[in-house]
Amino acid sequence: MKISTIIPVYNAAKYINRCLDSILNQGIDEQEIICVDDGSTDNSLELLRNYERAYANVHVLTQQNCYAGVARNNGLDIATGEYVHFMDADDYVLPGAYAKVYETAKTNSADYVKTRSKTFDMQSGILSENNYFSMSGFPENIYGKVCSLIDCQDVLLNTARAPWTSFVKRSYLKERNIRFNSLKCVNDRSFYMDVIMHTNRIVICDCYMVCYQMNNKESLMGIRDDNFICLIKSYQIIKEMISDMPCELRKKVLAHEFNSLAGKYDKLDMSQQKEVVDVLEAFLKNFIWSELDESVLSAPAAKLLYESQGIKFPDEHRLKNLPALTKLYTNANKIILYGAGQVCLALIEYLAKHNDASGKILCIVVSDKTDNPDLIMGIPVYSVQEYDLASADEIIIATFENVQLPIYRRLSQSTSCGIWGLTDDLCTILRCGT
Repeated sequence: MKISTIIPVYNAAKYINRCLDSILNQGIDEQEIICVDDGSTDNSLELLRNYERAYANVHVLTQQNCYAGVARNNGLDIATGEYVHFMDADDYVLPGAYAKVYETAKTNSADYVKTRSKTFDMQSGILSENNYFSMSGFPENIYGKVCSLIDCQDVLLNTARAPWTSFVKRSYLKERNIRFNSLKCVNDRSFYMDVIMHTNRIVICDCYMVCYQMNNKESLMGIRDDNFICLIKSYQIIKEMISDMPCELRKKVLAHEFNSLAGKYDKLDMSQQKEVVDVLEAFLKNFIWSELDESVLSAPAAKLLYESQGIKFPDEHRLKNLPALTKLYTNANKIILYGAGQVCLALIEYLAKHNDASGKILCIVVSDKTDNPDLIMGIPVYSVQEYDLASADEIIIATFENVQLPIYRRLSQSTSCGIWGLTDDLCTILRCGT
């Protein structure tokens, strides 16, 4: 058997036909599909049984509602494929993707193959290539090469952890006894780290394999806002798991996990934040900040999280003096900022405190003005289409690093002025395109 696809299913009757059809139509002779119904209360199980009767390679398991991690483990226990794909029931596989990914895996004797993904926003109805899932901000030379976490950490730590983005060699999982944890959600982050930290046979494949449904409140992702405690437990699981990892890499891993947790906290509404006050207080009470890579300690989302608890952050981890940014700000007369999120706000605050804020920032431009205000801290906000970029001396892309490259490519087609990018900790400013 070449490929085993394992699908946890919980109340997915709206989507399961599309999901299963997309896999059955991949044209792979030797493949099996293992569906694990997780105690669905709709007619998901009935639909699964129909497929099981119609197709000899579709198998259905049932369990009480124990959540996706347990379901995936149960499916893995009976899988026979050389490679395993852990799929979600509300997503679908893009045509012809399995053959390409399997060929990449076999050609490179890979233990793990990471793929790109498309996204469908269920609120807007738009099919697109979200930078986080499509990996479009990374250099093209990352694709097709055999690598490890040590030599490809910037890519592997800055991309989606979701198991449906990859093929994993089943014998590798068995040899290392790699399993999903049993948390209600966020069971994929520790699995991902366990997989990538033990092998030097990782390949990043330039293939779009899955279309992921974003903003689906009924999905596994949709329940995360009600289960913030799972993120904390996942952090603790990973912290213990990587205890023997080289110090600097360990710090980077924990920094990414903490920033993910902080970012999720920032997206909770006020009532949800109140519900997790005690949990956060206990988590942060004796937190050892020096165990994290210093870059995350100035990241906006992390800053919001610890300040929400009234914590005085260690002075040595506050924003550093930025000579390159200060020099740029001093020499330029007309500056445009791209991006209206947390990095942009942190940058404006820094410039206001440490420089002569004499109106050098002309405006803030964004790709879509729809959800942005007209003013941010007194600076006007425009869409990039309605403002003349050529009127500036310099443009600073004030976004997180992993989305800067495609933004630079678009901006460089519209203007010849200097375009700069900030690192996520605001500690370094680099000229793009050089």
